[in-house]
Amino acid sequence: MKEANGCVVPRMSSARTEDVNSEAGCAECRCRWVGPGSKCLKQPPASEWATSPLRRAFDIAIAVLVLAIAAIPALLIAVAICATSRGGAVFSQMRVGRRGHLFRLYKFRTMAMRSETDSGIGLTSADDERVTPIGRILRKFKLDELPQFYNVLRGEMSLVGPRPKLPQYEPLRDMPYRPGLTGAATLIFRREEDLLRFVPPDQIEDFYEKRIKFVKARVDVCAMCRATPISDLKILAATVGLRRQPSVRFVAGAPID
Repeated sequence: MKEANGCVVPRMSSARTEDVNSEAGCAECRCRWVGPGSKCLKQPPASEWATSPLRRAFDIAIAVLVLAIAAIPALLIAVAICATSRGGAVFSQMRVGRRGHLFRLYKFRTMAMRSETDSGIGLTSADDERVTPIGRILRKFKLDELPQFYNVLRGEMSLVGPRPKLPQYEPLRDMPYRPGLTGAATLIFRREEDLLRFVPPDQIEDFYEKRIKFVKARVDVCAMCRATPISDLKILAATVGLRRQPSVRFVAGAPID
């Protein structure tokens, strides 16, 4: 566990329920801890930049640019999906958005159609048999997320923020900001599916609830209450590999080592 400017974020490898429920929190929002029933989960704090019109304008500009550039590659991906497995190219699902409102998230389908629509587990491990061969490639390079730039354009998502989750996995029920394509917790837990592959399928949801869910919430709350244009650019750069993954010190608002 590392501490920076009053914010303690457990490492992914050592995250435990007792860490999440510890008497540590973010000095910026003056929340002593982030766990079930905490103030920061009920009313997540946000920096001025996190909810600013200028940030929204930046989101729109980048979304339009990416959708224009990726139009032909996206069409080729759609054709490949339809040609290699039964079902449509795009999968949609209701996720929790700003102020707890549900919205329809879009992504390229990476699983067999029967699996995407069933009522089973909503978490995926790296060796999940439901994932199609083309889906594994898309997931590896995050290309399945391309349609979500449309969600950004619609105002349902932002470029940077907590990842939008299914209602049963969302601890931040009243976010004043939009969920994002990428974020601090997304980067730190970039290999979450590899972690879950070592957990028995019937224990994945319990493992996620006890060891991951509130750790990710703490990281996201701490990052968003300190969000600035510079921190957003650093997270975007780390996401596309232009700079190294931010440390927990960066997540907490301190400079990167």
